[in-house]
Amino acid sequence: MKTLKIKKGKYDRYMDKPMIPLCDVLNSMHGIATEESCEGHGKDVTDIWFSASDFVSLAKIQRAIDRRYGGLRKRWRLETVTTDSPLRGHPPMVFWLHSDEPYTKEERVLMIRDMAIIALNLKLYHTDYFNEYFLHPNKKHGSIPDDVWNEFREEARKIDLPMKRYDERMKSVEDNVDHNRK
Repeated sequence: MKTLKIKKGKYDRYMDKPMIPLCDVLNSMHGIATEESCEGHGKDVTDIWFSASDFVSLAKIQRAIDRRYGGLRKRWRLETVTTDSPLRGHPPMVFWLHSDEPYTKEERVLMIRDMAIIALNLKLYHTDYFNEYFLHPNKKHGSIPDDVWNEFREEARKIDLPMKRYDERMKSVEDNVDHNRK
């Protein structure tokens, strides 16, 4: 399956490590350049600020965070923000990709999973099938080819295996709390 070729970025030592895989995927997309990001550290929303010059790439990002297609645990948004400082080297308009609410420190593994799902969706949306879909939305497109779905499902399983263990641990913690209350 032909998909997005991921370019590994060069980030400074202050970059939040969980943000790197998603920023690498975004920076590999046509017309997208990340400016800054933050995992939120249990207090603030998880976010990435970026500039964009390609409408199709923006459409793919928007679809990648759509909960109907992604299985994200928390809602994410893509917002457009105008800036007052284009003369200082900033573009007049930037984009803000962010979770609606912070991931608590206990939910850090959920944050990493959600960002992995977004990255996987973005890779899927760069296959030939979806490139055609986004470039020609009014054309009839038939079913997604089996090889595309099979590879996508295999990658999704790799993401969800640690999540199953996490869910089991959380259930065990909840059961212990309930037991101690009795």
